[in-house]
Order: sequence, then structure tokens, then C-alpha cells
Amino acid sequence: MPRSTVHANSWAVSVWCAWVQHRNNLPETRQDLNFPVPVDFVGASVHYWLSFFVVEIRGQDSKSYPVIFNIVAGTQRRLHSFDEYCDISFFSTCSMFPRLCKSLDCHMKELTSEGVGVKDSRVDPVSASDENAFWNSGMFNMTMSKKV
Repeated sequence: MPRSTVHANSWAVSVWCAWVQHRNNLPETRQDLNFPVPVDFVGASVHYWLSFFVVEIRGQDSKSYPVIFNIVAGTQRRLHSFDEYCDISFFSTCSMFPRLCKSLDCHMKELTSEGVGVKDSRVDPVSASDENAFWNSGMFNMTMSKKV
């Protein structure tokens, strides 16, 4: 496995662990029937808690992560290390995690609408005067496909 993937997986798991620690300390979590949130991803309640994880995680600056999909992919790769989860896919059309898929989709749409993680890679159009200058300089011509 590439070193960058190992690093990304470790980071995703550390985000999960930090969230679990925070979530397990909340009074409303202690009252939940699925308490506690499992740190090691094992158990039936992991299905339940992953959808909360996707929506609730924040960086140290309390802002949403623009790379939420990468974090979820890293947690999926971590789950693959357990025999009972080796064949699961969060992102397949027949996922065993429909609640997670819906939460992730909804949250990613919210983040995109808020401009989180969206890069403006727009290129300014060429003005008419610039185009005329290109034709006059020979940069554009009708005889050759290469620049003069």
C-alpha cells in the first residue's frame, strides 16, 4: 500500500477516534440506545454512528472538512482490515450503509452550496482586442495548426 494511502487512512481513523471520544462524552449520546460509539469500528452500531460522524465532524478550527469524502474512504479502508467488513463498500449502489450514503450525499451537497472545498478554476475569456492582436501577430492563422 502506498505510504500516502497509509497516512490518509491513519488520519481518517484519528479523526474518527477524536470524534468518538467527543461524542461519547455528550449527555445525549449516553442516553442513546446505541451507546457507546465504538472506537474500533466493530459491532452493529457502527452502521448507526457513521452517519452522525459524517455530518458532525469538524476540524480544529470548528469548520467542516472539505475532504469529507476522503475521510469516509479512509475509514472504509480501515474497516476492510476486519474480516467481517472486508467486502463492504460505502459507495456501491447496493451498499449495506444506506443511512451513511444518504448522510454523506446530503452533507457534501450542503458543503458545496456553502462553497466549502469549491475551487474557482475559471479562466477569463479572451477579449476581442486580444483576439485581433493574436491574428495580427500570426499567433492565429488559417494555414497552420502550430504557432508561428
